[in-house]
Amino acid sequence: MKVFFPGAPRSAGELQALAAEWLARDYGAFADEWAYRNLPRRVIAETFLENGGRIASDYKFLCFNGDPRLVMATQDRFTALKVSTFDLDWREVSLRQWTCRPVENLPKPATFDEMVDIARRLSAEADFVRVDLYEAGGKVYFGELTNYHFGGTVPFDPTHWDIDLGRWWRVPWRYR
Repeated sequence: MKVFFPGAPRSAGELQALAAEWLARDYGAFADEWAYRNLPRRVIAETFLENGGRIASDYKFLCFNGDPRLVMATQDRFTALKVSTFDLDWREVSLRQWTCRPVENLPKPATFDEMVDIARRLSAEADFVRVDLYEAGGKVYFGELTNYHFGGTVPFDPTHWDIDLGRWWRVPWRYR
C-alpha cells in the first residue's frame, strides 16, 4: 500500500479502522453539514489519480447558472496544500481561501477546454454548483458536485469576492 500523506493508513487493517471511524461519525449533526442528516452512510473507494508520482491536481470550477466563472486549482492537497484561482482565460485572480500558498507557475492544463465544457454541462440546471474535476495522464476525471463550496464557512480573501461572486448568482425566485 502506498502512503500518500502523513498519517495515512499503512495497512488494510488501519484503513478498515479509519473507514469504521468515518461511518460512525454523524456528519449531519454538524451545523455546516446539515444536508447529510438522515442519509445512509457509505464508503466509496476510488482509483488513486496521480501525475508523475504526485497526487493529481484538482480543478474546482465555480459555476453560476451553467456558466463556469472561476477555477480553483489545487496541488499537494495532503502534504503542503497550494491553491490558486484563475478565470477562464487562465489569468490568476486575487481570490484566496485559507492561508495556503498559491500554486506557482501552474500551466494551463492541456484538457482545460474539455474541463470547461464538462463543468458547463454539469452545472446547466443549477443556480450555483462547484464542479470538481481532476486531470491525470492527459484524461479528465469527475470528482464531485457540491452546492456548499467549502461548507460555506471559509471566508473569501479579499472580502470583495463575496460581493463579486454574488453578482453572478441569480437565485431562483422559488428560493426567496
